Parts: sequence; structure tokens; C-alpha cells
Amino acid sequence: MDGFIDLVKSFLDELDVTGPSSFILAKKLNFLKTKLKQWNREVFGHLEFKMASLVEKVKLLDEKEQQQSLS
Repeated sequence: MDGFIDLVKSFLDELDVTGPSSFILAKKLNFLKTKLKQWNREVFGHLEFKMASLVEKVKLLDEKEQQQSLS
């Protein structure tokens, strides 16, 4: 996705952690994981729900087509 790298950088810039390198890395990765999950829900939503909804709409159109021609 365009701009993803910049998004990750902006997330990491939000967090200011001090300590040993391994501690900083662990904290930043944990923070990044949380932020990316939130971003994913906001941008893409719940894909399973969307997919199920679209499949149901296709089924309804298929049923309608069997009863009459669709244009």
C-alpha cells in the first residue's frame, strides 16, 4: 500500500523509549503491533464480515436471476 513505510515511521516516532537496545526494540515492536492492528481495522475493516455480506448479495442476485432476467 502506498505510504505504508511512512505510516510505520510515523507510528514509531510517536513512541519515545529509553533503555537498553533490546528493551527499546521490544517496546517499539509491541507498540507497532498495536497501532497496525488498529490501522488495519480502520482502513480495511473486518474483511470476513464484508466478504460474507458480499457473498450473500451475490446469492440473492443469483436467485433473482433465476426468477427473471437481470439487466
